[in-house]
Amino acid sequence: MHRKAFTLIELLVVIAIIAILAAILFPVFAQAREKARQAACLSHEKQVGLAIYMYAQDWDETFPPSRFRFDDTVPPGYTSRNHTPWSVTVLPYIKNAGVFECPSNPYKVTNDATNWPWCTTAQIENGLRVDKYQRTVVTNGGMENYVPGAPGTVSGVMSVNWGANLASLEKPAGIALAIERYEGRTLCQATGVHFMGGDFLSLPSVAGFNVAVLYEPAWWNYDPTVNTEKYYHNGGMNLIFADGHAKWTRYKQTFALDANGLVVWTMWDRRLAP
Repeated sequence: MHRKAFTLIELLVVIAIIAILAAILFPVFAQAREKARQAACLSHEKQVGLAIYMYAQDWDETFPPSRFRFDDTVPPGYTSRNHTPWSVTVLPYIKNAGVFECPSNPYKVTNDATNWPWCTTAQIENGLRVDKYQRTVVTNGGMENYVPGAPGTVSGVMSVNWGANLASLEKPAGIALAIERYEGRTLCQATGVHFMGGDFLSLPSVAGFNVAVLYEPAWWNYDPTVNTEKYYHNGGMNLIFADGHAKWTRYKQTFALDANGLVVWTMWDRRLAP
């Protein structure tokens, strides 16, 4: 008895069904894979947050500066006023340079560390000192621009040559200390260390003074058209808070407005944290 072969229409139906199932399942698999990366990234950031907090405990309950800067002359051996980013400052509390990078980071860069004497993790390649470890976290430097000699910022937590004192933070669990940012920076690089100044909006609040709210294009790395599902975690990011804990958060969850458009609370300003 001869077995009846599939007809062309039946084959096309099977192929169509397979294509439909693939279209449904592939995005699910991709989302699951990104969820795993998000969890690994969150684990890294918890370690970073703990290291920053441990530093503060050892240094008169004061957070480290986002970076140090020579306000006068640049000493021999340095090529810039900016030096020693926060990631280098807290590295002794982690001893694992890999935790400063999120697995979802799309950029892999190498920097010449010849004139970065603070870079203890530099490696030798072709006779040159290079900085190969990635950094995908920046600190909350506040909406005020850096002014040499000025006593820090009233809104941020870790800025140039300055870190906030724990006693000045009424609600540390609600204050954004640091956030993910993918832009091709390395561990020892003294630029791209913080959100600051124009990265923030200065908005009126229910408290009667203007407060900081991170500018949304800055949240998405300055490009509101970027595919956020590709570069970050399912429409949100991992944040490190001033008490050392970290969690996944959406942009709209970082502040609240009342019916009149006044800021009720904001994670970006230590004076009006939730």
